[in-house]
Amino acid sequence: MAIRSVALALVLQAARVAAAQEAPAPAIDLKLSGSLYNDVRYVVAEKNLDGGALAVPTGFDRNDTRLRWKAVARAGEHAKGVADVELVWTGFSRVPYVGQLPPRPDATLDDLSNRLVIDPLYVNAYAAYVDLYKVAPGLDLRLGRQVTTWGTADKFNPTNNLNPLDFEDPLRFGEGISNDMVRADWNPRGDFIVTMVWVPLFRPARLPRTAPLGLESLARLPFQDDDFRHLVSSLVPPGILVRAHPLLPPTDLQDSQVAVKVAGRIGTYDLSLSYYNGRHDLPTPVHALASIEAGQLVADVTLGYPRMQVIGFDSAGSLPWLYDLGYWIEGALVFPQEIRLGVDVAIPGQPSRLLDASGQNPLTVASTPYLKATVGADYTVGPHSYVNAQYVHGFIDEFGGGRTIWRASFDPGREVTAPREGDYAVAGTDLKLLRDRLLLRLFVVYDLNDGSAVVFPQSILTGSGATELTVGAFLFVGSPVTKFGDPAAGGSQVFARAKISW
Repeated sequence: MAIRSVALALVLQAARVAAAQEAPAPAIDLKLSGSLYNDVRYVVAEKNLDGGALAVPTGFDRNDTRLRWKAVARAGEHAKGVADVELVWTGFSRVPYVGQLPPRPDATLDDLSNRLVIDPLYVNAYAAYVDLYKVAPGLDLRLGRQVTTWGTADKFNPTNNLNPLDFEDPLRFGEGISNDMVRADWNPRGDFIVTMVWVPLFRPARLPRTAPLGLESLARLPFQDDDFRHLVSSLVPPGILVRAHPLLPPTDLQDSQVAVKVAGRIGTYDLSLSYYNGRHDLPTPVHALASIEAGQLVADVTLGYPRMQVIGFDSAGSLPWLYDLGYWIEGALVFPQEIRLGVDVAIPGQPSRLLDASGQNPLTVASTPYLKATVGADYTVGPHSYVNAQYVHGFIDEFGGGRTIWRASFDPGREVTAPREGDYAVAGTDLKLLRDRLLLRLFVVYDLNDGSAVVFPQSILTGSGATELTVGAFLFVGSPVTKFGDPAAGGSQVFARAKISW
């Protein structure tokens, strides 16, 4: 009897397996969208270094054509895949142009037969991930290339450190670069959610094309000891060639990044606490070697990416007792890795290594914790206008406490120092006209320490068929020794863009 019962159970189980195998796979729900646009920009004012050398010339700066496709595929209720990629034609040949700065190696005649030289293009991968829902009670997973954005402030998010930032295009204003990661969202109750993220490999930020101009003077190295900085300036005359060599962190398990966030809602207020353990995505000098090559004084500077831990807090909501004014508060307490810059000298008649007064390598980044914060508010004035204002302590590219040199003069007696974490006022407004078809937008970022600014006006006309025509300007205001006047920040430009979406 027992044998028959076991046999019957095996037959029933086999029938279930066969039925499961014969059951049709869940239908795939595929949705496609995309856009096509052209972006033309022209630098309207040249920028000069403090020593008078031309750094940023006038002329066309960008002539991009971008074709973007996004596909979202759903397989039943428990799985979704997203792919979001963009082809970008730069509109510039890689053959050198007359007057191009910085100078590039001469092209060969063979280059004129190479399509990727004459008409170069590249691919942006904004997303390529799989969502798995209800893997366990209340648990969802996202695996693959993605952007995980934390924080409630507008653009200036000190708690947002999981993805490196894209500084190459100033109009994208530090947009996140996608990275491969594993994200888990656990929602045991309806009023709060726990998010955990693991990033196996570090990716650096993408720098602006004008970033090499920041190497024009060794005095830019962020020594915290004034006497040591003056010593370096006295030993290294102007005209030294500075070469930077980035060095990414190891690819082992202990150098992966991890983060966790607990977010919830109390009444009409959104709140979250977060923790991040990883690295700063912008490089800082960790070693310098001064030598002489063919009669030229050369400094080879190795750049590294310091570790940091970040404890973050943010809150956002509206204030019913103040005309429903929207607000946000976001702060991050950063615990940076101490960085001491080794300075070796291979020059006859000079010491082989420069040390500070304590006999150590000079300090460039102290391990002292520091705060980055954004406080802001916005308000909709009637149906056609909107205003936004923020106070920002610590810009998106700033790291460490103490003082640094924003834009060191070629004359050591005229060096200009500023706080590592500056203070900024950010304000903007939108005005809709022509039955909301025309949007006039103006945003300004003002440095409260040195008076430099970014002015960003736009006019966006929306037509039928999801078309947009945009004209505007991105203007840097300030002298070469200020935050935004520095040629390394880029040149003031006007632009025009035409876009169609589907």
